Amino acid sequence: RRPLRRIARRFVRSRRGGTMVIFALSLVPLITAIGAAVDYARAASLHSQLVRGADAATIAALTTTKDRIANGASDQDAIAAGRAAGEAVYARLMNRNGTVAAPTIDIRHAGRTVTVSLTASAPSLNVFSRFVNKAAVQVGVQSGAAGMLDPFVDVALLIDVSGSMAIGADQTAINTLQAQLGCAFACHDGIPVKGTLMDAYQWAVSKGIPLRTQAVNSGLVEFLDWMAALPKSGTLNRVALYSFADALTPLTLYTSNIASAKANLPKTTNAASELTGATHFSAVMPLFTMAVGAGGDGGTAMTAKKLVIIATDGVEDPNRTWTWNLPLRAQVTAFDPAACSALKNAGVSIGIIHTRYVPLTWDWGYMATLGEPSQIGGPGSRVDDVAPQLQKCASPGLYAVATSTTIGQAFQNIFQNFSANRLTQ
Repeated sequence: RRPLRRIARRFVRSRRGGTMVIFALSLVPLITAIGAAVDYARAASLHSQLVRGADAATIAALTTTKDRIANGASDQDAIAAGRAAGEAVYARLMNRNGTVAAPTIDIRHAGRTVTVSLTASAPSLNVFSRFVNKAAVQVGVQSGAAGMLDPFVDVALLIDVSGSMAIGADQTAINTLQAQLGCAFACHDGIPVKGTLMDAYQWAVSKGIPLRTQAVNSGLVEFLDWMAALPKSGTLNRVALYSFADALTPLTLYTSNIASAKANLPKTTNAASELTGATHFSAVMPLFTMAVGAGGDGGTAMTAKKLVIIATDGVEDPNRTWTWNLPLRAQVTAFDPAACSALKNAGVSIGIIHTRYVPLTWDWGYMATLGEPSQIGGPGSRVDDVAPQLQKCASPGLYAVATSTTIGQAFQNIFQNFSANRLTQ
């Protein structure tokens, strides 16, 4: 018995196996913590994926619903199409072999606003937590968006066809006209030149010498083709076309058949006799303002938002009698931006495409008028007054300087800037 007691006492007093027991017992919470961290990371990854899928689906649902309503679909059909588009995007992005349920998408249309709210969830399968009866955890997200329906927009184009628009479109054309005619202007005055029956304008056109008026027309064609191809042009966008010199001439009244406006482009510059071919911008603008009408909120065709785009060299003159009537030379001057105030007060945005003068320092007429000192207190000559005056006429961000090769793009840029700054919400 005594040996058995000694063995028992030694076993009770021994500490050599205690560390193993304690270590084994401590592994249980450690493994549990590691497992919980792994399961949490899996759930967080799923949550991020759900957020991306939900947000993309919400935008798809909103965009599709707005497009369908804009194209005349009923609310019921537009909302059904929006919901289907959102579900399709969500399914594609989640790509979990059919294990993720479709989201719940609620779409509402009230007035000019479309709102979308989306909820979605998916199970995140646990690796370790299932040992404590947690086989999966449900991860859920919410997403929402709202947007205004695309507005109705009327674009009125006002094109300068005064005699000065028959200047060569670039330096090469100016040099050619100067060499052949002794003048940078291809005057449409009915006076035969070069032993022909054509006046200077007709002769220049026959020789393929590009003039500013032709460059503007080419830009108009490019812009009208681009605008006609916009998705909403048949339903939401209209265009009108006017020309001006000493008077306002309607060419195309507001029409949604935008391509048809190309049939009525300004054909030539205005006649350039002593009493015609002038630029009476200040006198033309009140009539043009009435023709354009007031700008609205874009909610209906009758309350369309209004954009005016004016393509011009920006110089006003009384008539050609300034060549001998010396006091009239002071009236060859930059446009007065006050002439644009009535349009702006009527809620109309104004874009300006400035076809700048190339300095004609060798031309006596140019030097006697635009070559004279600034009339607005500027440091340069009168021609340097034109840009700042036109910028004051234009609405913020809607002034563009154009060359013969960029006029079409200038029209597009003004329309896009107008849309970005004033139509989105």
